[in-house]
Amino acid sequence: MNLRSHVLLKYPDFLFYFLGRFISAIGDKVFTIAMSVWIVSGNSPSAKVHLGFLLAANTIPVVIFGPFAGAIADRFNRKICLLVADTVRFTVLLTAFILLINNSLTIAKMYAVCFFLAAFVPLFESAASASITHLVNEKDISKAVALDGSVVNLSEIIGASLGGILVALFQFKGALVFNALTFLFSFVLITFIRKKLTAENIEQQNYLKEIKEGFLFLKLNKPLFLLFVIFALVNFFTAPVFVLIPLIVKFKFNISLAGWVASYETSLALGAGIMAILLSFFHGFKKVYLVISFSLFIFGSGYILTGITSIPFIICIWLFLSGSSLAMINTHAIGLFQKIVPDSMKGRFFALLTTVCFATIPLAYIVTGYVSKYVAPDLLFLINGIMICVMGGVLYNFSLHYSSDNSFDLL
Repeated sequence: MNLRSHVLLKYPDFLFYFLGRFISAIGDKVFTIAMSVWIVSGNSPSAKVHLGFLLAANTIPVVIFGPFAGAIADRFNRKICLLVADTVRFTVLLTAFILLINNSLTIAKMYAVCFFLAAFVPLFESAASASITHLVNEKDISKAVALDGSVVNLSEIIGASLGGILVALFQFKGALVFNALTFLFSFVLITFIRKKLTAENIEQQNYLKEIKEGFLFLKLNKPLFLLFVIFALVNFFTAPVFVLIPLIVKFKFNISLAGWVASYETSLALGAGIMAILLSFFHGFKKVYLVISFSLFIFGSGYILTGITSIPFIICIWLFLSGSSLAMINTHAIGLFQKIVPDSMKGRFFALLTTVCFATIPLAYIVTGYVSKYVAPDLLFLINGIMICVMGGVLYNFSLHYSSDNSFDLL
């Protein structure tokens, strides 16, 4: 491993991009934790209901505005899109802080805060994902994608710890200020990016036609479409882990809820984060579909072993294994998307991917919450693991059928 050749040191523009994205992601996690504490500590009899709907308010706007944000990111300078998204979210949080210190931040207004914060997530995410190929050379795309993929997992770990500290010391208003400052910091770092982040060879049309072109492009590329669908399905079977972990701790083991839930979630995030960082030192594998299918088997096996294991601390190992393989899946899938999808279509493609993945999260929570009334959480882990392994088998058979098509198998 040569640190000097690492993408963060090799490409200053990517360093600015990564730091801004990483710090703002930590701020988002801090905000989610602080908001949850603020709602629950308000002693409202409907606090649980409001908390659920507020978390939904963080995903619904992404689904609604995702396709339109992708078209905007393809049409305009993506650097400007990133700056606009950061500016709006900073302004929203600053407004929430002013309302809070004046004792006028109501739950109804918090719904508006969550909605507008989430509404600009797809603009930032689609512009960010579409910019990576402009920030690094083609041979280093897989490294950059791996490091970019570590943002979510590492920010979850740091943000969760920092969120508890900030809420304890400075309450909700301190968390609001911190999150606002992360967006301001991200804004400043993005202004230092010198590369031109404008889509190439795009013909401007009306937005609806551009959105339809994004769907048509995906539909006509069968290998890409299959991987896209599997990516979304994996997200559906992965998301319930955050519902199942507390249930398995409480109803299977009957042990300390807070400590073990934190340990299990940290094991999953650590596995993903460490693997993503390791992958950022390597160019990646050539047989991408085979690598992803093999990683799906390992990922699903981690869930299956979690379901059948009767020793609490051993589950940390299985979840770490699942997290590591999930990073392999994300890195190679996103890396392939970066290479195959034309630059003029990247904004719309990644916006569509974000939209579909976000749409599966509340659906997965609802289905898991309902089914868990009748099915034990360890059995649900087992079922989800089997389904993930099945998807690995489907992708493996597909990779054998299309093994001669190198255009869809080289990273």
